[in-house]
Amino acid sequence: MDRLTSRYFTTDDLRWEQCIYHISLDWWSRLYEYPWAASFCNSDLTVLDAGCGVGHHFKFYLAQTCKEVHACDLDSCILNEKLIIDGIKESFNYDVTSLNQKINYQCCDLNQMKYPDNYFDRIFCISVLEHCEPGEVVNILTGFKRLLKTDGLIVLTFDVPTNNLLDVITQNLETLNLTLAGDLLLERPENAIYNKTWELYCFRMVLKIDQL
Repeated sequence: MDRLTSRYFTTDDLRWEQCIYHISLDWWSRLYEYPWAASFCNSDLTVLDAGCGVGHHFKFYLAQTCKEVHACDLDSCILNEKLIIDGIKESFNYDVTSLNQKINYQCCDLNQMKYPDNYFDRIFCISVLEHCEPGEVVNILTGFKRLLKTDGLIVLTFDVPTNNLLDVITQNLETLNLTLAGDLLLERPENAIYNKTWELYCFRMVLKIDQL
């Protein structure tokens, strides 16, 4: 299935202008990342939004869609319910109160997550890893593997080129005992989405535990 293919996002991919509430054009890649990540959601799943951000949309989509939702971020504001709700009301004119109450929040570094082993069906990490050093990325993926159920999926997006993430991840998969859930297309198509200001493309990747 194409949704399992790890590749660059392209302008032909599904694009959302809204995910619960309006997606700002400043979050250029989220317009494409969110609908793709959403394709991995259903009402039977226990999920984690890792590095969820305070005002970002996807944790609320998960709360609307999945059975049990956890979200974590390094920013301590993630534990301030009033700040989250008021900030989104002010910025997006939307009340997330009912959805916010369905989310189990933790403030933590992704290198030191304290969730139970083999707990999540899906771990989403949307445009986070590009902010981490290569060694941290390997450690974070090790943590994701610990938290993931045997048949679970790790759903990643990240900016390219930043910290050589494509090389860092693909070259460490065997060591991590992780594998790609589908095909890998490294060639960048002409219609790959691109941010001229930051000179960045966006890549998506789906990983699973290697059973071999």
